[in-house]
Amino acid sequence: MDRALDGTYFGSIGDYVDDSLIMKWSDDWLSNLDCNYDGKLDRGGAAGANANISKGWVTNQVEGDYIGGDGDSHHYTYFVKIVYDGGAACNASSPACLWGLYTIIEEVYNDPYGGYHGVNHSNLARPAGFGSYTK
Repeated sequence: MDRALDGTYFGSIGDYVDDSLIMKWSDDWLSNLDCNYDGKLDRGGAAGANANISKGWVTNQVEGDYIGGDGDSHHYTYFVKIVYDGGAACNASSPACLWGLYTIIEEVYNDPYGGYHGVNHSNLARPAGFGSYTK
């Protein structure tokens, strides 16, 4: 499944920006079905305590332009893979841990003006392939 959004709000930037966001996810993350007829797409957990936990994986790919401190327009791209691993790779010092249950397994940021180029290898969980984290 995938969705493309425009005019997305990025809290870290602090403003609405006219960038492109493409999200892709597995059915375990967010299904395209409403099997329990609650008016919401099904998430990856079973009934009970885990009913609202999305399992599986999601990717975010962002691309856009911004005005730098030099007054010129600059282009950047950002890509991230996030997987549910139940917190297996999470620890207090790992920036790869998200919300206690999810892990960043790959992150790529290219922004020549900002000094960023390529894969962020620091503190990411291994391996970086989805197959290691799916059923």
